[in-house]
Amino acid sequence: MALTIESFWKLWPQQPTGLLAHSSARKTCIRFWRGGDTPLPRYALVEIPRRAEFSEVDSATYKTVADALAQQFGTSLDGTMKFYQDDLNRKLKELNSEAATITMDKPLPLGAFFSKPDSAAFGMVMSVSAKGPATKMVMAIGVVRAQNRILLLYLYSVYKDDASVQWVRETSEKWADAVLAANKQ
Repeated sequence: MALTIESFWKLWPQQPTGLLAHSSARKTCIRFWRGGDTPLPRYALVEIPRRAEFSEVDSATYKTVADALAQQFGTSLDGTMKFYQDDLNRKLKELNSEAATITMDKPLPLGAFFSKPDSAAFGMVMSVSAKGPATKMVMAIGVVRAQNRILLLYLYSVYKDDASVQWVRETSEKWADAVLAANKQ
């Protein structure tokens, strides 16, 4: 059976990912978490699948995961987005019962932003809405193997033009490189 992004996530069924870090402007975050209708203009998240937290990931396993993500981000993401949308809404409700329901629609895969032996990132543009009108967002999901552990790096920005995509592409690569440099064995 080929490893797809869905089967990758099913390796950790019913297990939330562990949010390790989040970065965005404080005032904007407070307004968002209270159920505001203003999208976060730029933000970043680092997660690790809980049941994979202490799993040793060798280079061959990492390559399988990165290849599965590459394949997924080269095709239609409609079905995958429903999974992420439902998961995000569940997590938001756990944090704040008054949080607005998020809708993610019309994902446009942008393919690989970069691919290296221990890091890769893939992008997409999608429409996101909560209480207000839909906002186009550009996103990168990076997968990094640092100290034989898998980290997921998410980077988001409001889409204004091609420069928004370029910023996400370049920043995701610099971020992955910095994570690897800080975690040399």
